[in-house]
Amino acid sequence: MHPESIARYAIDVLPKIFMERLDLLIRPLSVKNSMQDAKQLFDLVFEVPSLDPELLLFVELKPRALSHYFGEFASRSRALSQENELAIPLLFVPRLSKNSRRLLRESKLNHADSSGVLYIRNQRFAVDLDGLDHSTAQSLSRSNVNPFSDKASLVLRMLFEKPIRPWRVTEISDNADLTKGWVSIVSRELVERGYVSETKMGLELQDAEAALEDWSTHYQWKRNRVESYVAPFEYIDLLSRLMKISDVRKGAALTLHSGADQVAPHVQHGQVHLYVADSGYHLPAVLRQDLHLERTPSGGNLHLVEPYYRRSVFAGKRFVNGLPVVSDVQLYLDLVSSPVRGHEAAEIVLRKMVSDS
Repeated sequence: MHPESIARYAIDVLPKIFMERLDLLIRPLSVKNSMQDAKQLFDLVFEVPSLDPELLLFVELKPRALSHYFGEFASRSRALSQENELAIPLLFVPRLSKNSRRLLRESKLNHADSSGVLYIRNQRFAVDLDGLDHSTAQSLSRSNVNPFSDKASLVLRMLFEKPIRPWRVTEISDNADLTKGWVSIVSRELVERGYVSETKMGLELQDAEAALEDWSTHYQWKRNRVESYVAPFEYIDLLSRLMKISDVRKGAALTLHSGADQVAPHVQHGQVHLYVADSGYHLPAVLRQDLHLERTPSGGNLHLVEPYYRRSVFAGKRFVNGLPVVSDVQLYLDLVSSPVRGHEAAEIVLRKMVSDS
């Protein structure tokens, strides 16, 4: 998100948060001469006229919460507080991850985001609000588009496939089988969030790591439907047998550690997780017969996954070592949600994605 866009966004969203969550009016202010030095350190100033004494809110705007910003903001906050105890420094980021918010709270740094998160500690004013649920938070934002939903995510997935080249809206529309109008709506949201930049040549992926971090907070592996089976084969033999089943190549793809093994191996294990398309391939029945599978309520070594991302989970599917594997994006999302050393494997995949771009 460009600085001008963030400023417009904050001027629109922050007053809504204060009014709807605290019943407090705040309004943009032209800073008095006595505070001119402090104003140069911050992007926006609001007054809080309904409080006595009247407080001033000095807002620093950032497109995302990078750790090195925190130290800079802490220094500015101390300087501001020394100049005027009625001045409150506030870091505004459009979207704060849970980890970023935890770090800010531990550092006792005032912060807010568009979901309604608001944390302020001052001698005269204190508030600590969690973000609102998704539907309510959307009413505070300007857009009702969730770029990480099944259909909308196809735009971001397309940009990740070739991150070093610009994409025209028409190209994305044709390749992802989406209308140009829908691609334009989703693209505007991606630009606003700072994940994507818009140039004369088209749309370019600008901040892949921020996009994936935010996406991972929305994604829920547990929403997939998983059936577990015992297959009477060792791990390598099982993969070899899967490779020979033609319907697997057509309507399935490896994920989690069995997928990561093909592109960025890291963890020793014996588990196969296979997304199965909701289509006419009848794969579960084929696999149960060909692999002599026995259903099990827990454990097992072959897990058939019915995706809740029904439309987009196979976008970017490729064949590695003769096996179908989900895209690096989907692999990252699945791994980062996995409690069994998934974070480690996800970081390996992320580094691969960054180096490839």
